[in-house]
Amino acid sequence: MKGKIFTSDEATRTLPLVSRIVTNIRAASRLLDRHERAVAEIIVELRHDDAHAMALRTQREAEIKKVSTLKGHLKDLEVELEGLGWFLVDPREGVVKCYSERESRIVYLTWMIGEPRVDHWFPLKKSHLDRQPLGGEAVTENQQGR
Repeated sequence: MKGKIFTSDEATRTLPLVSRIVTNIRAASRLLDRHERAVAEIIVELRHDDAHAMALRTQREAEIKKVSTLKGHLKDLEVELEGLGWFLVDPREGVVKCYSERESRIVYLTWMIGEPRVDHWFPLKKSHLDRQPLGGEAVTENQQGR
């Protein structure tokens, strides 16, 4: 396990920066999908259109370059996110997680774009699809004696 252990309050305080990064990741992921589809469509077209092969190859190379650039950008954003103690779960939906402690065990807190605060969690061996609300049992700084 590598990363900071957050309380829900601490995690929520990071959201202004985390949400900007995750918003950029989601936008870049969706753009990446679009360019990868364009490459696939060009490849199919190349199989059936010999008359425009040179133009299609040029277009394909331009799209491949965009895909490569976007993948590099996404990797940089993910590294920036990890530097804050957060980990990417679903780039297209904008879901991230971080470590926390709950009932003397390490768990993930999770947040997704549009939520006002960090108030969901799930066990380490589960998926973000199994997330549950913290409810009244949230571990706060006061409970940890800070």
